[in-house]
Amino acid sequence: MNGNRLHELYASLQNQLAANLDAARNANKNANAKGDESELTWLKLFDDHLPHRYRSAKGIVIDSNGDESHAIDIIVYDRHYTPIIYNQQGYPYIPAESVYAVLESKQELDKELIEYAGKKAESVRKLKWTSGKITAITGNHGPRASVDS
Repeated sequence: MNGNRLHELYASLQNQLAANLDAARNANKNANAKGDESELTWLKLFDDHLPHRYRSAKGIVIDSNGDESHAIDIIVYDRHYTPIIYNQQGYPYIPAESVYAVLESKQELDKELIEYAGKKAESVRKLKWTSGKITAITGNHGPRASVDS
């Protein structure tokens, strides 16, 4: 083999993901079932490949005032410093402070879906983000500076 082994491994992973998403699209005629299987495929990919400190879940982001985002297909969050607030039937409320990314999982793409996904992401950006002192093995760290979104 003369190719870059790392590129080959990533290409194989990409092909597997594409095949799983294609199977979900073709096997499920019901839009909700198709969407659920697509979301589960992405969630498994993230949970299999992100460092264990990070998790992904379908859920709602909540801030310290109790304000909530829309329901989000995929939330990538830090489980190390911020525990899930509430998790009923696998649909957690995740504190805004622990969120790194939010994604919408769709089988097709058009202008309306892009605008829809933008509104869902905006519902997360509007939330209040707080920061407190963290005690870690490296010592005490002060709160992070406030960032306006």
